[in-house]
Amino acid sequence: MTEKTKIERRTFVQVTTAASSAALSLALLPRRAAGQSPDNSTSNASDLFETKEIKTDDNTIFIRRYGSGSPLLMVHGFPRTSLMWRHVAPHLAGDRTVICVDLRGYGRSGVPASTEDHYPYTKRTMANELVAVMDKLGFSPVGRSKSPGYGHLKLPHLMIAVSAAEQQ
Repeated sequence: MTEKTKIERRTFVQVTTAASSAALSLALLPRRAAGQSPDNSTSNASDLFETKEIKTDDNTIFIRRYGSGSPLLMVHGFPRTSLMWRHVAPHLAGDRTVICVDLRGYGRSGVPASTEDHYPYTKRTMANELVAVMDKLGFSPVGRSKSPGYGHLKLPHLMIAVSAAEQQ
């Protein structure tokens, strides 16, 4: 008799996403390392990045900024930081501005006090904060400009769009 393993769809998607991310990271790292000789003291322009702390209403968000052009916002997952994108961001920065952020409470970003209902750490609050960060960097959120938007996000995609729409 064979026993069927029951797996929830959410668990399957999470495991698949984690495995895909790990595979992408492993695939990009050797290519990058192989393309550089040990005595090469110069780096590509896209490897250069700036760090900055962006002040929001009640917090400070740390960012790493690569390249220039239309914006691509990259948000880390739990329990990571913006550093997780260090091997991917330079490859994406050829013709766009890649913004890698540390969410509130992570990495070098601020840690605002929580409340009984934990509202300061809800996805909605973090999404609104990212909209404010992009505004301060001079990029318009989805729906306000002809640009394609912020790009791929780790927070639920619709949360950013909803938050941006609420501000209009």
